[in-house]
Amino acid sequence: MAEYNRYSPYKNTPRTWYLDRYVPITMYPASDDSFYTIPSKYHQKPWMLAKEVYGEERLHYIFALLNMDILKDPLYDFREGVVIRVPSYERVQRIIGGG
Repeated sequence: MAEYNRYSPYKNTPRTWYLDRYVPITMYPASDDSFYTIPSKYHQKPWMLAKEVYGEERLHYIFALLNMDILKDPLYDFREGVVIRVPSYERVQRIIGGG
């Protein structure tokens, strides 16, 4: 049986002896989200922004979950000049079960 850690985008996927269907973490816009214009430093590097904002590179998928209408491809659409919503550190910790 697969065991997914709290940082995994698969943490809501049913755990069985076979690979089950992916169940994404549900994220909706919130009042404490900030709008962020991606600078050249993070062009196609969402993991670098996740490391700076959340202290954990593995949380880069959070940006794609909250910005599905903008980031169709979570890597190649993460371009300089694109404005995305960035959830607060506290909100992400609640979602992943970290506090």
